[in-house]
Amino acid sequence: MTNCNISDSEWEVMNLLWDQAPQTSTELINQLEETQNWKPTTVKTLLARLVEKEAVRYTVQGKSYLYEPAVSKDTCLKSKSDLFLKKYHGGRLKSLIASFVDCEPIDSETLDALKKLLESQKEDS
Repeated sequence: MTNCNISDSEWEVMNLLWDQAPQTSTELINQLEETQNWKPTTVKTLLARLVEKEAVRYTVQGKSYLYEPAVSKDTCLKSKSDLFLKKYHGGRLKSLIASFVDCEPIDSETLDALKKLLESQKEDS
């Protein structure tokens, strides 16, 4: 899977699997019924889509299917960030950062952390 083209609903399932895996569909259904008020068929449909997208894999254990992530959260976050950057900022990082700075002032602690991050990037290139 080259990118994590997963929906917001699928992201909810992935978060549960990234937090704890493997899990059965019943375990996932129970958690998502509480937090999302989703029906079992909804969760099973989302799991099937994630398997088809190769974001999740499963093993059969007796009568149960054990689901686990096939891709890391970091990989999906990077993919989502790249897509966001391209879609809304034409791939220009400077534009993205400027839009965040315009929305909310940056406190000195965050600014110092950003400076350190940028300096480390400068050293690596």
